[in-house]
Amino acid sequence: AVILVEGPTPRFAFEWNLDNKESACAPTDRLAPAAEYAEHLCFAKCNAGCEHAREDGMCHCTGYDSTIDTAAEDAALCLPFEHCKQACAATAGCTGFDMHLGSQSRCYLTGAGCTDGTLEENFQYDHYVLREGAACTQLDDFKDRAGTLQVTTRMLPAEYIVEP
Repeated sequence: AVILVEGPTPRFAFEWNLDNKESACAPTDRLAPAAEYAEHLCFAKCNAGCEHAREDGMCHCTGYDSTIDTAAEDAALCLPFEHCKQACAATAGCTGFDMHLGSQSRCYLTGAGCTDGTLEENFQYDHYVLREGAACTQLDDFKDRAGTLQVTTRMLPAEYIVEP
């Protein structure tokens, strides 16, 4: 099954294939974010304690891990899912991102070197792929069956929010 969610303008759809569940790109395929998202790199934002440093409510430091986030290895963004989508859409060459499972606000932006064939098993992340276009606009968007619909002449009992 494929789950599609809309992204920011310009319109993008992010596709999560179950084949990519619990998998992530190799560290060599990670990208630095666009300049406007650099302030959300986990080490830069959270090492000194974000809650007191930010006034815009964009802390999201639950994804910060002092054992792996260092000044030299600061590639993770401490952002929730929706903001990781926006960061990817704003970053040149970004083709997707690895999102931490659970409630942690942590993601890595990934580039063209990360494909289904190069994904590594990782039980802490799911990999999301960036596709141009809006959800349900391409024939391939409808290849997985989600259910069936049967239309009959017999009316069944129904509850209406607004009466017909």
